[in-house]
Amino acid sequence: MLREVPYGWGGGHESPESGRAVYVLENGQCIFSGIVRGGTSTINGAEGIIKAIVDLEGIDPSEIKFFDLRTSWGYKHLQVSQFELTELTLVYEGGEPKVTAWKRVESSPDMLRLFLPYITSDSSSN
Repeated sequence: MLREVPYGWGGGHESPESGRAVYVLENGQCIFSGIVRGGTSTINGAEGIIKAIVDLEGIDPSEIKFFDLRTSWGYKHLQVSQFELTELTLVYEGGEPKVTAWKRVESSPDMLRLFLPYITSDSSSN
């Protein structure tokens, strides 16, 4: 089941109004996707998203692989049914996550099944 979380920029620039993301956490993997166009992008807000998820779930982030799913809901250059999935490389500075790299990855349909409403529709239609 998808959960929703507000996020800020991270890196000390916390602002819950910066954006909202949906995510799923299962089998040691967390996929998140921004759902507010015009808010902070998930690229710029990745640390804030990860921190919000970790705080909400009470998990050790070093045991989780994080993925950023970009759809037309958060990125206007993507059309409905287009998406980009990237795996994040993280380091932890003072216990805070810092993204050091984004690697484009292929995904199985099973990984993305819960996100189909966000992949196959546009935020303006909801």
